[in-house]
Amino acid sequence: MTDDRFACKLIPLLRLLTHSAIADVRREIQIMHHLTGNRNIVELRAAYEDQSAVHLVMEDDEEEGEEGEEEGLSKYIGKELKKLLQCHSHCK
Repeated sequence: MTDDRFACKLIPLLRLLTHSAIADVRREIQIMHHLTGNRNIVELRAAYEDQSAVHLVMEDDEEEGEEGEEEGLSKYIGKELKKLLQCHSHCK
């Protein structure tokens, strides 16, 4: 057992009733695979489907620490802006 932490995004199959909704989930998985290795983007580790949902398993993006609220918020916003910039640089 390791100390690795993961997050799981659960997408109920009841939300995937149209071709468009299914295509959106497939596109999300493709984009996440394409961005693998970028230090500003959480890495998709696996995608599973069972009888009730699609499960996207990603590395956990929560950082532990005891920063002040303002300092923590500043770091968070900076990190999110870097992610946004990285994602949009692939859309050109």
